[in-house]
Amino acid sequence: MTPASVVTLAGGRPDHLRNLVHGLCCQTELPAELLVAVMQDAPYRLPEAPFPVRQVMVPATPLPLAAARNAAARGALGKTLIFLDMDCIPSPSLIADYVRELRGFDGLLMGEVMYLPGGAVAEGLRFESFAAAAVRHSDRRGPPRPASSDAPTTAASGP
Repeated sequence: MTPASVVTLAGGRPDHLRNLVHGLCCQTELPAELLVAVMQDAPYRLPEAPFPVRQVMVPATPLPLAAARNAAARGALGKTLIFLDMDCIPSPSLIADYVRELRGFDGLLMGEVMYLPGGAVAEGLRFESFAAAAVRHSDRRGPPRPASSDAPTTAASGP
């Protein structure tokens, strides 16, 4: 198992968080764990996963984004932290790509985020169709792709 922990912030939108969990279950290299900083009154009911999923309760008012992210990160067991938005559906190689790129590199990496139109996940996670449907965000293109490999990517589900 990889030494990477995935951290996300969550408030409302349970379907989006379930899609994130499903996407992490499809990884070619599973994360060590998923930590969810929950910014609502009750924890989520999440699907079973082949890795630990821990929910860290954080008071939701005022919206404490930085405090919630830090609380979850402090509890992470992995050597590497991968921060994903709760509405991201990670491509199947995202964890493996980040772990590979971070070997021998001490720094921060940011993959390109693609946006899916509404209804793109109505029939489940079909990664092969996401590439055709996804739209690049004009301001969030991420770094240039390295010559040796593809950069990690995620897809965010639509409204």
